[in-house]
Amino acid sequence: MDSREAVEQGRRSLCRHLESVTGTAHALLYGAAAPASGTGPFDNPDHARVWSHAAFEELCGAARAAPGEGWELGGSLARRTARLLYVDGREEQAAALYADVLAAAERAGDKAGQGRARTALADIARDRRRYDEAVAGFEEAARLLRLAGDPAGEADALRGLGEVARARGDYAAATERFGEALRCARAAGDPAGQGYALTGLAHVARVRGEHGRAREGFREAVELQRQADDGIGLAYALRGLGHLARAAGELDEATGYFREAVTLHRRAGNRFGQAFALNALGGIACERGRNGDAAAYFGDALVLHRAVNSPAGEAESLAGPARVALAEGDPERAAAGLRDALDLLTGIGDRPRRAAVHGELAALEAGAGRLAAAREHYRPPTACRPLSA
Repeated sequence: MDSREAVEQGRRSLCRHLESVTGTAHALLYGAAAPASGTGPFDNPDHARVWSHAAFEELCGAARAAPGEGWELGGSLARRTARLLYVDGREEQAAALYADVLAAAERAGDKAGQGRARTALADIARDRRRYDEAVAGFEEAARLLRLAGDPAGEADALRGLGEVARARGDYAAATERFGEALRCARAAGDPAGQGYALTGLAHVARVRGEHGRAREGFREAVELQRQADDGIGLAYALRGLGHLARAAGELDEATGYFREAVTLHRRAGNRFGQAFALNALGGIACERGRNGDAAAYFGDALVLHRAVNSPAGEAESLAGPARVALAEGDPERAAAGLRDALDLLTGIGDRPRRAAVHGELAALEAGAGRLAAAREHYRPPTACRPLSA
C-alpha cells in the first residue's frame, strides 16, 4: 500500500468512526426512553452533549469533507452532524452543511437525499420567518420525495408546509397539510411522522377552541413519539397537553407536562424548546402567586431565547416579568416590560402576538385612566392569541 492509499484508507476509517459516534450521540440525545449505559464511548446524554460541543469545529470539518468519501457513508455523517448543529441552535452552520449534503445528493442522483436536505433547509428558513422561501423548499422537497417513493420523507415536508400555514394564521391550509402529512406517515408506518402531524393538527384545534379534539390529538402524539423513541417530538406534544391543562385550570397537571418537556429538551440540547417550556412554567408560577419562581423561570428562558436568537420567545420572556410586576402592584414596570416585548414583535412582523401585547397595554392604560392612550393600543380581540407555543 502506497502513502496515498494509506491516507485515503485512514480518511475512510475516520469517517466510519465518526459516523458511528454521531449515531450514538443521536440515540442518547434525542431519545424518549431513559438512556441505557454501556452504549459506546459515552453512555449518557451529558457525555454526548459535552463531546459534541467540544468537537463541533473538527466534526464540521470532517462532515463537510465526508461526502467525498462516498455518498452512502459520508452523507450519513454529514446529515447527522447537521442535525446536531440544528438542534443546538447553530442554524448558520447547519444550513451550510445541509447545503453541502444537498449538493452531494444531487451529484449522486439521490432524489430522497435531495428531498430530505431541502426539507431541513426549509425548516431553517421557516425558523427565520422567511416563509416564501420555506414554502418553495418544502414543496420541492415533497415533489422529490414523492418521486423517490419515500412517504416518510414526504410526510416531513408536508408537515413543514403545515407549520408555515399555521404560523401565517391560515388554519384551513394548515389542517389540510397536516392531514396529508398524517396520511403519508401512516402509509410509511412512521410513528414519529404521525406524531408530528398529529401535534400540528392538535395545535390548530387548540387555537380554534376545540380543546377536546386537541387533547385527543396531543395524547395520541405522545404515545406515538414514545413508541418512536423521539424525545424532541414527545416534548412538543407534552407542551401541547400542558397548554390545554393550564387553560383548564389544571395547574399541577400542566406543571408536570412542562417539566417533562424541559427535561427532554435539555437532554437534547434544544435550547429553543426548553426556553418555551420554561416560559410556560413561569406563567403558571405567576398564576399561583409564586412571583419569585416566576421571575426565575422567565429569566432562565430569556437567556436561552437570546442564545438562539428567538425574538418571539424573547418577547414572551420579557412579557412574563411584566405580568409579575403587575401582580405586585407596579403597573409602570409592567408597561415598560410589555413595551420592550412589543418592540421585538414589531421588528419581526409578528402581528398576532403583537396584537395580544397591545391588548394588555390597552388594559393597563385604561386602568390608569389614560383612555386616549388605551385606544391607541386597541386591536380586535379576534386578532389575538396566546404568546406561548
